[in-house]
Amino acid sequence: MGEDAMTSTGGGNILVFRGWGADKPGICQAFLKLVVEHQSEVLDMAQFLLGGGLMFTFVLKVAEQSSIGLMKSLSSCAREQGLQLNFHFPDAGQVPEAEGGNEAVLALVSSEAITPALIMDVDKVLWGHGCVVLEIEHRSDNMKEHNGDYNKVQIRIRCPIGLRLATLMMGPPAANIEGLQKVCWKHGAEVTSRWWDAMNRPNGKSLVVFGLSHVLCKEDVMDLVLREAGLPTDAGAPEEKLAMLKGKSTSLLRKVIEHLPLTPGAKVVCGAMKRLGCRLAILTNTGLREIAEHVKSQLGFDYVICRDVEEADGCFTGRYLGELSDVKFRKTDLLKLMAEREGVRCQNVITVGEPLKGLKAANARLMLETFGPTVYFNSVKLKDLTIVLYLLGFSGSDVRALRKRRWDNGPGEAKTTSSVEAPPSSKRFMLQVSAQQRTAGQLQSIFQPLAPQGSNVQLTTIRQCSLQDGGMCLGMDLTVLKDGRSQATRAGTGIGLPIRFRHSRETLVETLGSRNTKMLREENEQPDVVVKDLIFACQKVGLTIMDVNDSAKDFNWKTRYANRYVLTMVQKPNISSTSLSEVLGAIGSNGINIIKIERLSTRDIASLQFTVSLPDDLSSDDFASKMVEVSKKHGADIAIQRDDLERWMRRLVVFDMDSTLIQQEVIDELAKLAGVETQVKEITEAAMRGELDFFGSLKSRVALLKGHNAEELFAKVKANLIFTPGAKKLCTCLKRLGFKTAVISGGFLPVAQEVQRYLGLDYAFANTLEVDETTGLLTGQTSGPVVTPQRKRQLLATIANVEGCEIQQTIAVGDGANDIPMLHAAGLGIAFCAKPKVQEVSRYRINQMDLSTVLFLIGISERAMERLADETPCGM
Repeated sequence: MGEDAMTSTGGGNILVFRGWGADKPGICQAFLKLVVEHQSEVLDMAQFLLGGGLMFTFVLKVAEQSSIGLMKSLSSCAREQGLQLNFHFPDAGQVPEAEGGNEAVLALVSSEAITPALIMDVDKVLWGHGCVVLEIEHRSDNMKEHNGDYNKVQIRIRCPIGLRLATLMMGPPAANIEGLQKVCWKHGAEVTSRWWDAMNRPNGKSLVVFGLSHVLCKEDVMDLVLREAGLPTDAGAPEEKLAMLKGKSTSLLRKVIEHLPLTPGAKVVCGAMKRLGCRLAILTNTGLREIAEHVKSQLGFDYVICRDVEEADGCFTGRYLGELSDVKFRKTDLLKLMAEREGVRCQNVITVGEPLKGLKAANARLMLETFGPTVYFNSVKLKDLTIVLYLLGFSGSDVRALRKRRWDNGPGEAKTTSSVEAPPSSKRFMLQVSAQQRTAGQLQSIFQPLAPQGSNVQLTTIRQCSLQDGGMCLGMDLTVLKDGRSQATRAGTGIGLPIRFRHSRETLVETLGSRNTKMLREENEQPDVVVKDLIFACQKVGLTIMDVNDSAKDFNWKTRYANRYVLTMVQKPNISSTSLSEVLGAIGSNGINIIKIERLSTRDIASLQFTVSLPDDLSSDDFASKMVEVSKKHGADIAIQRDDLERWMRRLVVFDMDSTLIQQEVIDELAKLAGVETQVKEITEAAMRGELDFFGSLKSRVALLKGHNAEELFAKVKANLIFTPGAKKLCTCLKRLGFKTAVISGGFLPVAQEVQRYLGLDYAFANTLEVDETTGLLTGQTSGPVVTPQRKRQLLATIANVEGCEIQQTIAVGDGANDIPMLHAAGLGIAFCAKPKVQEVSRYRINQMDLSTVLFLIGISERAMERLADETPCGM
């Protein structure tokens, strides 16, 4: 394609190139170095790994007259690296898909293999509602062969405005389209759906409601009581079973409690939800409150909603007690009451068990539309409750870490990871499929020829990423079984596929045959034929498909999860190619492997998130110190955090006020109004020279305010507050995500309380100026304890204790030397546009004058920020 066919934009051409090959450190840096040399600009980039193979995409704005030269240089670099490249120039009139609609996340979890048939049938449902797949995540630790539990695939989709999740899950009323739940059950999988907020965990301010029988308890608790009484358990409704207990001693309940079997995984699941800050409730229709209360105490629940049974003289009467004796529980009403009691939005109410059982279709749909994720669980079908964690966004590594924890109610539960037997007769094919534009139903087109094979064709791995230009890239690790057995394997080799297919089927098969004569002589050719059908289906609809099998040899998944960190890079308005090149250069030169690259910003490449694996001989502190120099040189903010469970368990954010939440120093504003600005400035400078400590400088400055009217001074200061850009957005998003927030200031309480009111913070602590009660004038002294640097740290720990979280679950943000103890104590201490001394001793720094950048550091994308800041919940 000539340069005249390239897309031109703002004095340059748009060039997209995709690469694939064996993964190793330094690959992206080698290409980006050439981009900088040719004075080009990175508009978007993405990377993911498939087995031991690397797949990456760059969208570039190429300088005028530089396109051909850059392409030659990139191609030469690819040959040196043993990689293959594919170039693409978007059409001049091509417009990326509209960004409208809401985004949702589906979690598919199964104890069996993930098959193309399952993915295709799920995509049929999505296509029927006009949903477009944006991303597919299938982590190595979410494969049963590695975690010993389940296979899990997470799919992020864009839904048309007005589409409700209840419609996706159940299908539309009076329409011939199945819902996702029925489709997944046909394939032996479970599914949950939720509106996407960029966090792969439940909201910290959630209410999680569990059933009792066959959910928290392994068996039906009423049946256990009947068996203890020597009675049959074949009766139907709870009322009928209770009637059979008439005249039996209520001591049966205590005997059942002595050997009550909890469902495996119950302790781990409930402990994880409590650590996130969720409130837990049991909702049961059995009426056996004594058993329910026992389970509550064993698992740390907050309360029980349960009918009561009638007793007389220590025996059951066979009837329920009170007004509810003849009234069935109205689950929707009860859930709303519990949500209101806990101050939780209905969309953050999660139900676990079979909450839709027994409801009419209209009522079931209302419940799905009103509340958050409904997680199906029945211990008869599903043996371990930890599937709930997988369905709610936790990964296999998270579940493993949770099992090792010691919870308040006892140690965790051990789990031995079982190996998965590899079938002796199978073949592995690793393929990449790409398209210039994402469309609804794309996965159907890809997997339609494979679906009839059922479990004889399995997806060991499937991943998809989306690009700003509207394109998509999908990678799959495909296992085709020769003998019909249904276990996944990592053995076998793939056929050598041409890079592009633009031929008829006959020419395509002839080409494949000529290039793979030796392979086609094998005894069993069926796997090759199956994949040829896939290739033909892709090229028929204009998709580009490539063989990447040779790049994925000798892959050890555990190396990807050892020393795993997240590097967040922010530079506004855009990350320059020069600074990005230097970051990637530092990553490559230190032998650090990039696992995944994601863009967190929406419209511009202002924030990128790199998931990396550090070599054993490199500490995170050493690497972080090397990144400091890059950060200073280019004005980019770079943060490095361990990618583990604790990163997602944070629950409390504490801010300094002056020059953090607001852009002023309150004492300076008061001094201006009092006419003592010069004197206060001299004292401040003396403190900065170390001639006065914090307490001494505060005392001297406050003394200068003596005799001024307190109410008038503070009223004028509050009326002229200048909030830091992004402060309101940050605090609104944190509140919607369930974080508790506080301001702890060395300034003064009336202003701190105004900041608390405006930003919706939960707590405010600051110094109090003493006021003469008779005159209303300042006395020139403080009253009560002074907020010193040490007290800031103590208050952080106190608030964490009150909120029931550990100090490692906190985030602190500040700019001054008096914030240092607080920043060091917090799990994530961020120096925001801080003084040099503070920056020197802080691990995490933000120098972009936008407080919402904090959200990037906790993994929240710009699109999620926009949705969280919107007062209107999705789908409502």
